[in-house]
Amino acid sequence: GATLSGSGSHNQEKTPTLSVSPTSVTLNSDGKATASVSATDGLLWNVADVPSWLSVTPLSGKGNATLSLTAKEDNPSAEARSATISLSTSTSTLKCQLVVTQPGINLSVGSTSISFAVDGGTQSVSVTSNSSWRIAEKPEWITCDSNGKGNSTLQLTASENTQTSERTAKLVIETVNGVTKATIELIQPGTAPSIVVAEAGHTLSTVTYTVTSNISWTVACPADWLSISPTSGTGNGTFKVTMTSNPNPTERKTVISVSGSGITRQIDVVQAAGKENLEVSATSVTFVANGGTKTVSVSANTAWSVSINTASEWLTVNKGENGLTLIAAENTKTEQREGTITIKGKTLTATVTVTQAAATAEILEVSATSVSFVANGAMKTLTVTSNGSWTVSCDADWITLNPTSGTGNGFLTVTCTANTQYKGRTATLTLRSGSREKVVQVSQAGVPSTLSLDKETIAFDTSSPADETVTVTSNEPWQATANAYWLMVEQSDSQHLKVSVTRNATSSTRSAVITVTGTDSGEKRTVTVSQKGMIDKVDFGDDKNL
Repeated sequence: GATLSGSGSHNQEKTPTLSVSPTSVTLNSDGKATASVSATDGLLWNVADVPSWLSVTPLSGKGNATLSLTAKEDNPSAEARSATISLSTSTSTLKCQLVVTQPGINLSVGSTSISFAVDGGTQSVSVTSNSSWRIAEKPEWITCDSNGKGNSTLQLTASENTQTSERTAKLVIETVNGVTKATIELIQPGTAPSIVVAEAGHTLSTVTYTVTSNISWTVACPADWLSISPTSGTGNGTFKVTMTSNPNPTERKTVISVSGSGITRQIDVVQAAGKENLEVSATSVTFVANGGTKTVSVSANTAWSVSINTASEWLTVNKGENGLTLIAAENTKTEQREGTITIKGKTLTATVTVTQAAATAEILEVSATSVSFVANGAMKTLTVTSNGSWTVSCDADWITLNPTSGTGNGFLTVTCTANTQYKGRTATLTLRSGSREKVVQVSQAGVPSTLSLDKETIAFDTSSPADETVTVTSNEPWQATANAYWLMVEQSDSQHLKVSVTRNATSSTRSAVITVTGTDSGEKRTVTVSQKGMIDKVDFGDDKNL
């Protein structure tokens, strides 16, 4: 202080003072702080040296006052920053300083791992910060506020996990300037595998099913009368079942299976019965008196049976896969006859009327339609049944018939001579009575091949060789071949083979083979043929002039 004196009365003046308390402050998490200014009454003062990131209110005053310090922005660094502001009187005779510190930016969370229930829900996590912050990264299945400031409680809401696998993700919180980050690991278990199938609608031939599922699934059915599209899917979906018309007069059933991850749901499918069908290709069949075989096709979509009326013992009916085979015996009576065949389905019936013409005046039957003999020959007897005169003939001279004609019933003796040939032979017997005719086929076996040659080797001279003859004994036709160009063979007749050679102009003996082959049996016999060569050296002795 100072003491001022003068004439007149003496006055005691106060010493001017200026101070700030405290002399240093740290901004709180909201970026604020206060300081008290103490100044002699009436003393004017100003604030100076304020940094750009700090706001000071007021910047000037008179006497005592409170300074409000507010950060204009977050500290962009994790390190603290400080500034020294000055307070001084207008004459700058008094000064004081205030150190203001803004802490480095910080960010932390109360939990680094949060688990949710499979059906979702909300969890809280505390955020501690001295700065504004925002959500930098989060999964789609989490909802929360996108930003905040300072200390706060963040509410995280998870949707239901409809998948069977656990899902994990990261929630990243960062300061607005991105300097500091905090990460929370999010965990949610998967739900149990599920498949639910329900009918969604149908038309006359198509049924649509919905699948509610959280897994991949396939659709299968063993029945070939329905088709499925699509046959697989993932998650929720639909599939259609298309059925062909039921050709059977009974309902048909099958099972559709929807499967995935060890789960199978089955759908019982029942298709109503179709209209019964029973048709025959002919409702009437006619046979001649001789009888014979005819067929009638049966078209049905149900099981069916067949029966004949008891008066039709002459008619045989065989049931097959595609219909009926009708066999009529010969009608030996002079009256026409009829029979009835009845085909029965489940509810339908079809009838076939069979008519056979009356017999003519002539009757001719023989006890066998074929006769066979061994090679040595033999005699066999056939029984002839006739109501008139008959004759018999044969187209082969090695068969003798006795008798060659007759009247009424009788016996026919067939005698076969021995077959000396390798190949079997056949003949036909023809019996006639008026307009009727019967045929008997005759066959006789052959004997083993007797192919033989009277020579095994033939030797020829060098030049102008004479022809040779080989005698062939055989019970079958034969042919001869030679394996050399200089050797020629010619069949003189059925028992002789002419053999000839060309002149051998070489000095060496040459040889070849003749092969005789039975044309039916394939039996082979050979003759080895050789021919001497020319003399390759002549010795004239000592006479050089010869």
